[in-house]
Amino acid sequence: MEFKGFLLSENKAYFSQRVGDILNGIQDLNDNSDGMGLRQLVSNAQTIVNQIRRILHTHWSETEAEDLKTLQKCAVAIMKTIEEKGDLRSILATCQQTLESMSGKGESPINKIASEQET
Repeated sequence: MEFKGFLLSENKAYFSQRVGDILNGIQDLNDNSDGMGLRQLVSNAQTIVNQIRRILHTHWSETEAEDLKTLQKCAVAIMKTIEEKGDLRSILATCQQTLESMSGKGESPINKIASEQET
């Protein structure tokens, strides 16, 4: 495999890993939201939004631009719901579904990187 191809695959894998971390956080928050109060739910949701901000402020290639817009829409929806005191649980569930579909459409699974063998 060429070095350039390796770097491109590594960048995609790193982005997928970061999105996966956000998705795991939202899933955990959705699973445990029934047992926590509103303040704790809001605090944890703001932590997820801050993690999304860190991803958005990192330099990514043009191929991730659409996914970055999706992440940004999720973060804006969460913060807008918090400010307007809306139904945060339903927004988190919607963001979870959106991120699951986004991570499911990836070109290749993370564990399949560099598995192509040259003959």
